[in-house]
Amino acid sequence: MLETAALRVERCCRCGTAWAEHSWETSASPAWAGAANVTEEFLEALRSRRAMQAVALLRRFGDALRAGPVLDYGCGQGELTAYLLKNGIDCHGCDIDVSQVRGVPPERILRIPHPEQLPGLDGVVTLVSCDVIEHMRTPREFLARTGDAGIRKVLLKTPLLNGPLAAAALLAARLGRPTLLERMFQVGDPFPHHSFFTPAGLHAVAASAGYRLLGSVLVPEVGAELPTRVRGNRANLPRDLVLGTVGAGLALVARLWSDTGFFLYERA
Repeated sequence: MLETAALRVERCCRCGTAWAEHSWETSASPAWAGAANVTEEFLEALRSRRAMQAVALLRRFGDALRAGPVLDYGCGQGELTAYLLKNGIDCHGCDIDVSQVRGVPPERILRIPHPEQLPGLDGVVTLVSCDVIEHMRTPREFLARTGDAGIRKVLLKTPLLNGPLAAAALLAARLGRPTLLERMFQVGDPFPHHSFFTPAGLHAVAASAGYRLLGSVLVPEVGAELPTRVRGNRANLPRDLVLGTVGAGLALVARLWSDTGFFLYERA
């Protein structure tokens, strides 16, 4: 167990997944627009990275995504929804905040009023959810409800605890410097991270909800744009050079050792 002023983190002794209990959580609006620690540079860098990940996703799992209607759950800025639509895939996106969505016809975007709520869209075959499950308090229950709704496949993207940045954050916290760990769990955000999965931990949660693994692929989560992905970061040339170099290195090794991955599951 690791404990800081803001977090208590416990790791599963079987799979290594970390579960966090936050000392406090903000009641601020979930909307990113206008948030003090989210800059336009951050949003543009995130859009660019999501666009690159969408290409990798379709290349690896195109057959599954073409098998029937897709729901991009927690679509964020809509990059994946837009990319799938442009490639002829029947896709809708949904989120609790759709203010940042671009390039998607309005009729293809659904707003859900509460976190972890399904939008009631009939006929969905595959649910894609990028960087959402780690924010959920009850991920197993959510996945079980997708199966009850008739969804046959779920394609999850989530940050991984056994990636290089997470390993560095855990080591620093053990040495008495918890800042990176607290940033990793997004302390103080409206919807912070409640878990950081290992692949084995994610597979176990999916299996308990009735899904079996079909395939996976590791992808870069950051590259040379890492300086602009640090929320609330102010321009600082020496630090930005270091962070940019670190990000470029992470992108190079991502296929072998990455902080994020896509995992495709099918209803067992």
